[in-house]
Amino acid sequence: MYDAQIREALLKYIPHDLLPREQITLVEELGICRGDSRVDIAAFTEKAFYGFEIKGSKDRVERLYTQVKNYNEVFDYNYLVTSEVHLGEAKSIIPNWWGIIVATEGNKGVQLDMLREGSANSTVNLLEISRLFWKDEAIELLQKSTDRTDLSRLNRQLLWSMIAETISSPVIRSSFEEAIKNRQGWREDQLST
Repeated sequence: MYDAQIREALLKYIPHDLLPREQITLVEELGICRGDSRVDIAAFTEKAFYGFEIKGSKDRVERLYTQVKNYNEVFDYNYLVTSEVHLGEAKSIIPNWWGIIVATEGNKGVQLDMLREGSANSTVNLLEISRLFWKDEAIELLQKSTDRTDLSRLNRQLLWSMIAETISSPVIRSSFEEAIKNRQGWREDQLST
């Protein structure tokens, strides 16, 4: 079973089965941690960020070591979505609080079953979440909380640090979820709300 088959099923599963009562923004192939990892599917709600790592039958499980570290920096809930081929090895790599969704092939295509529900991540890094903002988005967010007039002259790293240090986690999260929905012409083929 290939990544693309699992991805297609997961894009339907997230809003209908996993988070049916939430307003969700889904983004495919989102770069995190300065591009160190690419999230297969990210789901953003006002209250929480969800990361989904897909491992198809032909994928390499060894990459999970770096991916787990990076996903843990950004997402409140993380899920591994894999076929039974990688299940044993992958379970030994991911933390116990990561959720596991098992993909199997059936008569009606790929079936997804929750093996383990994900628990809240207590190690989220607000600086890494702040780095998801584009510079203009970071300036707009900071303008709501500071009287500084020189924000447009500051570099992105300083803006991101200011966000992480001065703005509350709920405001950062809801602001990013709103910002990503409002990006014009950005990844329209990989963004759904």
